[in-house]
Amino acid sequence: MFLAFLNKEQKELFRDMCIFMAASDDDFADSEKKLLRDYCTEMNIEYSENTISSTYDEAIKRIAEISNEKERRAIGFELMGMVMADRVYEPEEREYVVKYSNSSGISMDDFDKMVDLVNEIYDMNEKIKQIVFNE
Repeated sequence: MFLAFLNKEQKELFRDMCIFMAASDDDFADSEKKLLRDYCTEMNIEYSENTISSTYDEAIKRIAEISNEKERRAIGFELMGMVMADRVYEPEEREYVVKYSNSSGISMDDFDKMVDLVNEIYDMNEKIKQIVFNE
């Protein structure tokens, strides 16, 4: 949704962050893999479950260095999409969000709002599928 305008390095770092985030609860769910594939398609980069960064901390540090506030917020919002892809906000995932909040300067209040918005989007998509596919 907001990822196409990022540069190549930001896109690859975002992909890394998604992988670390999805695996943080030791369950890289199919819904998370599908969303990662969709993100890679949107960003026009290769799908991979391998990271270029050695750690999540390294990835968020670099994102903070090379991104402006608008880009950091877009990345944060889309990360919340990954967090909620399996519709469960695990404590391990929240720890990763807190780290990104501290690194990016985006408040946890804003991330809580993002969770609500992401859930609304997922709920709306389900309603649309019910109508379109008569499920």
